[in-house]
Amino acid sequence: GGRLLNWLFGVSTQEDLEHVIGWINKLSTETTSIMHALEVHASLINEALWETKASGDAVAELQIAFAKIEREAWKMDNKMDGVGKE
Repeated sequence: GGRLLNWLFGVSTQEDLEHVIGWINKLSTETTSIMHALEVHASLINEALWETKASGDAVAELQIAFAKIEREAWKMDNKMDGVGKE
């Protein structure tokens, strides 16, 4: 019953305070570890976003180059058709 009365009326023993301080210190260490993990994850996500953008840019350049090749091929086909008719 002593611990309950201490808890109810706010009377803490040195042992109680040391226990709470221990938990606070542990929480601080865990919080630091969690923050580090979040920073690493944010960095990886940022890098993945840049890589995705670079891939998208490369695909866009390939599409433009392919469209140019198709136009040139169409022009060559038209010229060849004209040569064959002459």
